[in-house]
Amino acid sequence: MDNVNTVLDVKNLKVALKFGEIFKDVVRGIDFSLKEGEILGILGESGSGKSVTVKSLLGLMPEAIIQREGEAIFEDHDLLLMSSKKLKKIRGKSIGFVFQNSNSSMNHFMSINGHFKEMYSVHQLPYKKENVLNLLKEVGIKDPEVLIQMYPHQLSGGLSQRVGIALALCHNPKIIIADEPTSSIDASLRTKILELFSQINKKHGTAIILITHDFKVAQKYCDNVAIMYGGIFFEYGETQLVFNKPITPYTASLKKCAESLYNSDKVLYQLEGYSPSPLNFEDNCPFAERCDARVTKCNERMPQKTLSENRIFRCWNPLDIVKRACNDEN
Repeated sequence: MDNVNTVLDVKNLKVALKFGEIFKDVVRGIDFSLKEGEILGILGESGSGKSVTVKSLLGLMPEAIIQREGEAIFEDHDLLLMSSKKLKKIRGKSIGFVFQNSNSSMNHFMSINGHFKEMYSVHQLPYKKENVLNLLKEVGIKDPEVLIQMYPHQLSGGLSQRVGIALALCHNPKIIIADEPTSSIDASLRTKILELFSQINKKHGTAIILITHDFKVAQKYCDNVAIMYGGIFFEYGETQLVFNKPITPYTASLKKCAESLYNSDKVLYQLEGYSPSPLNFEDNCPFAERCDARVTKCNERMPQKTLSENRIFRCWNPLDIVKRACNDEN
């Protein structure tokens, strides 16, 4: 994998959103690199900053309510410095986006065929019906000739998501960003949609950023994973390494919650307390209040980014495996 090209390189991304009359930090300095053919999972509780992170990269939030810092290099250009006009040329062509609920992101006065025609028109490319029909077949739609004449309100949740994926694939993008793409559909269809992303990744070599809160999904489909909470990445590295040997107490706690749920334990393990609101963010560890392993400086300042065990993490009191490694190095 050392010779695989990086398609997106994000450094020290900070995003602030407007609450009333003031801007508050929501994403507070994250780094990640996405390689060709990689599936990267961004995993965390609701409110951790996952969706804001990816939407901010593509200008999918109103400029009046958002401030961004850092770098997001794609094809030698910084996405954060691009004008709305330039971002529009990239969005949907070089980088596809699949929303949590594709149906709600569609124009309900426009047919499905109209959505595809618009996708080609926006990027000044000739519309070819045959290509659209083949694309819809690829995402598992059995009768695309009928479907393209339908309107969004006539589609089931599963069909809507497949159409959303087909729209994202329209111009053979280098990257697809999928923002919790199975959260709004029936459980019986979730595996089919996730398998579809996996097939697209393998067939086309498309790099994928998969936003999820499901450990099992990330473990099965993602090459690398970032564990996000309170606007920062607590842990970022190879998926199996992060899940099998977590460094931070937060990752270990999430893993324990997931295992308790999947193993149908009689008493489910749960984290005490709640995720902090960005309005209450301070310059300390955002997990400190809920962490049994906290030490004094956890309440005093933000943990620094540290590289160890082939991953990046933030924690003032990492688990023993890292402490031993650090002692050995010293």
